[in-house]
Amino acid sequence: MDGWIKLHRKLLSSRAWNTVDAEGKVILITLLLRASHAATQWRITASKTASLNPGQLFITYRTFAAKCGVSTKKITTELQRLESLGFISTKKGREGTIITVCNWAYYQQAETHLDTVPETPMETPAKPVPVSDSPLNTAPVETPMETQKGTGSETHNKIYILIKNKYNKTDLNNKLLDQAELHPEYRQALAKYAAMFPDKGNELRIEDVYTLKVIAALLGANWVYRAVYELKAANTEKFIKNPRKYLLGILQNWLLNGMPNDSKGKEQELQDFYREEGII
Repeated sequence: MDGWIKLHRKLLSSRAWNTVDAEGKVILITLLLRASHAATQWRITASKTASLNPGQLFITYRTFAAKCGVSTKKITTELQRLESLGFISTKKGREGTIITVCNWAYYQQAETHLDTVPETPMETPAKPVPVSDSPLNTAPVETPMETQKGTGSETHNKIYILIKNKYNKTDLNNKLLDQAELHPEYRQALAKYAAMFPDKGNELRIEDVYTLKVIAALLGANWVYRAVYELKAANTEKFIKNPRKYLLGILQNWLLNGMPNDSKGKEQELQDFYREEGII
């Protein structure tokens, strides 16, 4: 794991920082330093991986305690404290624990100067996170797999900031993301895109899918569904060289100017329905 993170000065005035001793501060900073900066697969064993979104990390208490130079008891106490403050959420399994740093996207992925971003608390109200167990017979090995880099993060970051600034949507958690991923319109949209652009070079990348999932979770799956049909309509009129970026561009434009009430995408969807029903 390499690179750097942004550390906002608001942390100094937060309860997560002010109500803990030196060891607790080491644990907090280590959490931030080890959180994934992009969607990735974390290798747990030779045959098992965990999917991590930006702001998440996979730990075992013993290994993480060793990295922080503290006891496992201190790790347990501190993670419980941070979760009660809404600074993190945890999802435990037999292999280890996935920790999510709340509000990570708005404080780490922003390309703009953070002081220009409207007030967002460093801590959010804690919410229960469902616990899921999965069987594993071997000890976990914390080794990151390959992470996608250099994939147009500027567009992704602008979309995060637009959602936050214009729609004041900051309450993002794993439960919302899971619900969005299972939404019929979201699944249909991704399937439609894959059918339209089957070439490997046009495949949606990991961070693209995560951005679409964030939009579906915070604004509704219909945003993604309609944007895909808007893309299809545009591709019917002219050849779209980079449909992946074009799709994100549609959504970014809607975030800036609002989703249009009448669009070519709606007309395209209706035409597709007529064709499927054999009417035209």
